Amino acid sequence: MDVVKRICHDVAIIGDGELVESGPVGEIFAHPKSDLAKQFIRSTLDLSVPYDYAQRLQDTYFDGSYPLVRLEFTGATVDEPLISQISRLFDIDISILSSDIDYAGGVKFGLLLAEIMGPKKAVEDAIHYLNQHHVNTEVLGYVD
Repeated sequence: MDVVKRICHDVAIIGDGELVESGPVGEIFAHPKSDLAKQFIRSTLDLSVPYDYAQRLQDTYFDGSYPLVRLEFTGATVDEPLISQISRLFDIDISILSSDIDYAGGVKFGLLLAEIMGPKKAVEDAIHYLNQHHVNTEVLGYVD
């Protein structure tokens, strides 16, 4: 993948012997259309939940808990100050645990693992705002 990111102009994703997706490297990395391309790109980024968080992670919301989220940024969303925006707009706190941002074909992309702390409604509104701004947001579970 490092070679593809550094020297290729175009890339093709092939699955089960068939062309799944092809195009400029930057476009594929910034806006993957197929699940296979999304998995392929995500495999180039290293972002795992720390062991102590994985031990505390619950599947459902409970009083006093807050979500642990994986945010996937692609293209222009990487350059927008969305984290500071949601903090101000929804009066929430964000604790970034880890991130991995990369660059390919003139486009930045990456993942961020964070806790979003605040009243449940404000957190839900913030996640909705991120999704509206093309940040793929996955709630991994809830911690206290």
